Amino acid sequence: MYPYSLSKKNKLQPKQRFFNFLVISDKNKIFIHKRSGKDIWKNLYDFPMIETIKECNKTCLLKNKQWNTIFKNAVISIADNPVTITHKLSHQVLHSKFFKVHLGSTNKFLEKNYIKIKLNDIRKYPVPRLIENYILQYFGKILYTTAYH
Repeated sequence: MYPYSLSKKNKLQPKQRFFNFLVISDKNKIFIHKRSGKDIWKNLYDFPMIETIKECNKTCLLKNKQWNTIFKNAVISIADNPVTITHKLSHQVLHSKFFKVHLGSTNKFLEKNYIKIKLNDIRKYPVPRLIENYILQYFGKILYTTAYH
């Protein structure tokens, strides 16, 4: 499967992808994930993510099967206004939303499948440019200054 689609003029169009990142906090800690797939983000860290086929809001996410796997029986609160960042690459456009989720109870799935770090330690982990842009926007330059992209 190619990441391009053909338009009516037979011009290659970048693939549109929809990423829903979950910025999950538990007191002063957050959950991150080390990417291991064979892509340009291999060995970089990101937040738990749910990819959807179209833009998704809070209601859409709550109905998602992957969401239910992550948060089954968990007590959570979700911020109403996710941060939206569009990241354009040569072959695809990443439409990304960052949903802030606060855990009100222990979550064994997250503890088993993700890395729980102190919020202040996020700068110690290499992240993709998209994630860096979010961190800079949401957490500020004081918290996050690094040469990783």
